[in-house]
Amino acid sequence: MKRLKVSILFIAILSAFALILTGCGGGGGGEVTISGLASKGPISGGTVTVFALNADGSKGNQLGTATTGADGSYSVNIGSYTGNVLVEVTGGTYTDEATGNEVIRADTDKFHAARSGVSENVKVAVTPLTEIAYQLVGPKLTIDQANSLVSSMAGFSITDKNIMPVDVMDLTASSKATVEQINYGLMLATISQMVKDGKATDVSDAISKIKNDLLDNKLDTTGSDLLNSLTTFIASGNNHSGVDIDLTNLDVLMAHYTANPVAPPDVSITDLWKAKALVADLRNTVLSIYNYQGVGVPGVVETPFKNLSEELKTKIEPELTATVDRIAWIIESAGSVEPGTTGAFTKDAYVLTITIFGDGKEANFKVEEGGTTIDSGTLTLNDPDQPTSGTFNATMKTASGNLEASLNYSATVSGGSYTSMTFTGFMTASAVGVSLDFSQSGRKLSAAFAKVPGSTEPDDIYPTSIYLSGRITTTTAQMDGTLNISSIVWNSVSDQHQQPLPKSATFDGSFQELKDGSTTGVKFAGKITGSWDNAETYNTEIDESSDNFPKWNASFDGKIEAPSRPTITAFLKVAQSEYKKYAIDVNYRRTNTDETVVFLTGNGSYNDTTKILAATLSNQDGMIVTIAHDDTKSNDEEFSGTIKTSGGEKMADLYTQNDVPMVKYIDDYFESIF
Repeated sequence: MKRLKVSILFIAILSAFALILTGCGGGGGGEVTISGLASKGPISGGTVTVFALNADGSKGNQLGTATTGADGSYSVNIGSYTGNVLVEVTGGTYTDEATGNEVIRADTDKFHAARSGVSENVKVAVTPLTEIAYQLVGPKLTIDQANSLVSSMAGFSITDKNIMPVDVMDLTASSKATVEQINYGLMLATISQMVKDGKATDVSDAISKIKNDLLDNKLDTTGSDLLNSLTTFIASGNNHSGVDIDLTNLDVLMAHYTANPVAPPDVSITDLWKAKALVADLRNTVLSIYNYQGVGVPGVVETPFKNLSEELKTKIEPELTATVDRIAWIIESAGSVEPGTTGAFTKDAYVLTITIFGDGKEANFKVEEGGTTIDSGTLTLNDPDQPTSGTFNATMKTASGNLEASLNYSATVSGGSYTSMTFTGFMTASAVGVSLDFSQSGRKLSAAFAKVPGSTEPDDIYPTSIYLSGRITTTTAQMDGTLNISSIVWNSVSDQHQQPLPKSATFDGSFQELKDGSTTGVKFAGKITGSWDNAETYNTEIDESSDNFPKWNASFDGKIEAPSRPTITAFLKVAQSEYKKYAIDVNYRRTNTDETVVFLTGNGSYNDTTKILAATLSNQDGMIVTIAHDDTKSNDEEFSGTIKTSGGEKMADLYTQNDVPMVKYIDDYFESIF
């Protein structure tokens, strides 16, 4: 029997997937903790739940939970998630500042706090004020704009980690608090006083009234009630803040905003508004998709590919390589056994015994290692000398468990050598959770072969193309579709490591993320392509240089879906045609429920020598953002850019402050980008 390079066939598939998917992968981040204070006054025993948050204010997936302490404090680890978050507090008890009574909150009583672009540990207060801001998020206001609006109304930042509301009924705590912390506590007490004064039926009603009043950016209907209730509480016996009406600016703000608009933000449809919308969309759509956690993973685009690539390299390939090598050895050896006899063969530490039955077309076999049977199964052969069709059924030992193989094969032969081979059936390695299923009608695994250049052995062949149609399942992903490695070339640059390398490959179908055997809802549907332009001449055994580096490109063209996220149509491409220089093309597009289209499109480059990333993006409103990131500069100088109109009028500057990318608009309003 001529040598059947089964091992090359399967290993090439795994290597090609690893090559393509590694190019699409990305790095992960460290763990992130959301901590802070839940207060109306301090809420004890409340349930804190952190969710991923969509740009329109709707909930994403749950990220973690905790219970508040007696002082209202909480801490929730959300893993490596980065992006928008929503902190929700339900239940628990608190002491009402206006009445002094204990209030037992129902599980349906909820306070929320929304934060955009969380990428590291952050402190978040969850109060009636953050609930008002959360309820304002929608078509007109982004998360940051809503938080900014309520912060301006209150006269202090409701998102500042250093401004947690103090319990103004606690003299000791108030004596150690800052002015902003006391004012925060007084605002919460004022809301309770509104209820006691009969200006609202309960706290939820007071929150709703203030929120509705702010829709026109004024306190023209609730401002006077708030002012009166503030004055009443400060003069009451429950006020232990140490502050009287002359020592707070809250009364001045309430009186001012009763007659005048609260600013920021500017929500009119101007070029400035469009610039702010671009940043919001960049953060809340593109980055929330890219960094979306969804059931414990840090990124829709990066993580499924990264997980599968790591799985291929560290688990699947090591698990299957030795086993598939033995498949090739078994079939090859069968051709050396005369019909009606038993043959024995040795290879490394293995001993193979094959019995060929009288007609020469059926056989059984076993492989032993150290006297223990590790493989056993049956073969059918249409031709004992050089089979062109047959079956292979076996249970085989792997590093972690067993592999079950049930294969049908057919082949073509020319000049005494195999020129093609097609398999149907399946292979399953349960220990590592990988299954290759091409058993259903229309599914197959096929390869074309050629002689190894320079070899004088007619049976020394390698696959020149591989085509797989079916389902591939691992512990992290399920792929349905076709993998076409249309060109595999022989790389003979290094004498000691001559090898076949994939020159071009395409995966066309769907790719779903799996966790604990179930789909997470993260799905890619489209085409992944990759090409390696100098696979024949690149020397894999020496260091890269200007004369020896891989020239390649990879792209994804299709749709990206994730739970509680809009479906994104995306085109992503990265190419390297010059030494340490990478060209990038990006296009994200989504259609809103009102049929309007939002998109970001552009291109850029990264120079690994100068460490400079440069990109230009534009959106549906004609806004153009230019970005430059220079890793050689100090933290607060490495990032820069601008946002301009299509006519060249600047709307904002991009910069870094305390290692955080920021944007400052021409109206002096500023916010973090991420």
